[in-house]
Amino acid sequence: MTIGSIQITWQLALLAVAVTQWLVFVIAGIASKKAGSNLLFSSIGLALTWIILFAAPVMATAKPATETIDASMTGKTPKASCASLKVGMTSAEVRDKMGDPDEVVAEDETRGPGAEMMIYRNSRCAVHVFNSKVDFID
Repeated sequence: MTIGSIQITWQLALLAVAVTQWLVFVIAGIASKKAGSNLLFSSIGLALTWIILFAAPVMATAKPATETIDASMTGKTPKASCASLKVGMTSAEVRDKMGDPDEVVAEDETRGPGAEMMIYRNSRCAVHVFNSKVDFID
C-alpha cells in the first residue's frame, strides 16, 4: 500500500499499531497519575515487536568480523607460519614450508648482490635471504 510517497509495508503497519497501543497506555498512565501493569506489558510488546521486525533480520544477515578480515587478504593461505623458519634455511626450503611469497624485493643496493626479501602478507613476515640462505626473519 502507498500513502502519498510513502510505501507502507506490513512491518511498518505492525510497528505503527504497537507504537499507537503504547502511546495510549502512556497517556492513560499520565492521566491517572500512576502507571499500571498495562503500560509495562505494552512497553515489553513494543520492544519485542521492534526486535522481531528490525533487529533480528539485521543480525541474521550480518557477517562476522573474521569474514571481513579474510576478504581483505590476498586469498593465499600459508602452509606454515614464519615461526617454523630458521636462519640458515635455503630459499627453496622456505618456499616448501610457506609456499610462494606474495612479493620478492631485491635488496642488492642495501645489503649487496644476492640479497632479497620474501614477503608473506598473510603471515605478516618478511624473510631476508642472502645468497639463497635465510639471513634473518622479520
